[in-house]
Amino acid sequence: YVALDYLASKLGNDEYVVVSPDVGGVGRARAFAKKLNDAPLAIIDKRRQAHNEAEVMNLIGEVDGKIAIMIDDMIDTAGTLTGGARLLKEKVRSLPVAMAASIKGGIL
Repeated sequence: YVALDYLASKLGNDEYVVVSPDVGGVGRARAFAKKLNDAPLAIIDKRRQAHNEAEVMNLIGEVDGKIAIMIDDMIDTAGTLTGGARLLKEKVRSLPVAMAASIKGGIL
């Protein structure tokens, strides 16, 4: 929560949106959004083509022009986060910031 407290102290409520990189992470993203003064929430809809291979399909929610704080619980190949960040940056002119609770098999 240290990073969230820092972001909340530096940004106005209308400047950011919390983004779940997949439908399975909505509960976690909602909890973080609540910690950030009930920030808006967006969800990235993706499809898995194969193990460790995801294709970002749609974005649900308003993120245009906001700082997108993408929350995930684990990074393995970083495909989900990089695909989501690419979508946010290219499609909706948003500045993505990614955070994860753990990284599988490595050090951040």
